[in-house]
Amino acid sequence: MPLLLAAGAGLYAAGHYGRLQELVPARWNPWALPDPAEPPGWFTSWQLARLADDAPACLGWLERAGVAVSPVPDRDGPEPGCGLSGAATLNRSHLRYQSRVTATCPVLAGLVLYERHVLIPAAERHLGSKPVSVRHLGTYACRAVRTDRGEGGRRSQHATANAIDIAAITLADGRETVLARDWAEGDGAGPRALFWRDAHKGACGIFRTVLGPEYNALHRDHFHLDMARFGICR
Repeated sequence: MPLLLAAGAGLYAAGHYGRLQELVPARWNPWALPDPAEPPGWFTSWQLARLADDAPACLGWLERAGVAVSPVPDRDGPEPGCGLSGAATLNRSHLRYQSRVTATCPVLAGLVLYERHVLIPAAERHLGSKPVSVRHLGTYACRAVRTDRGEGGRRSQHATANAIDIAAITLADGRETVLARDWAEGDGAGPRALFWRDAHKGACGIFRTVLGPEYNALHRDHFHLDMARFGICR
């Protein structure tokens, strides 16, 4: 009987899928695309990761979000497991980046939500000024995962440009807050430290993997953000 009930519920949901899409807000619907105007919800990181399977839908989402990108040709890397597929270069977003950002489309979509719903409000809340630019340490690098014991056997998400490392933010009033310097400001209770703590927590609701200074010494100076199928928040 439970199996019959479950099957019946599945058939009902399938038959009313379009209606459910209308009734359930995107942030609560795992099969929908995120609404750029809505704060991230429980399913946001999963929704964004799914965009890896549909490049046209992802690029269309970025356009609707008011972001300008230039798709880049797929290419193999110098070693197995490296290369670009479904990637694009960010030309215009809510914030500037101090060096070029070329990454997979889901990573770029995650950055859009991260800027709008995490970095900007956190900076205004704790630092009293809006962020205007981001300094990052790279997106694409053909290498294995790095650990305290050296490089591991499996490929890093950077090997396919499915990650970005965020290191510093410049504010509209000219100040810069640097993760390596400010994460522990005032024993973690200073305004810059609180900004970075909120930036870390907020990233975990958008990206599949978020690694920061408390993960290990290799991440003392940046947040590693990626869109792997499975990830962690540390």
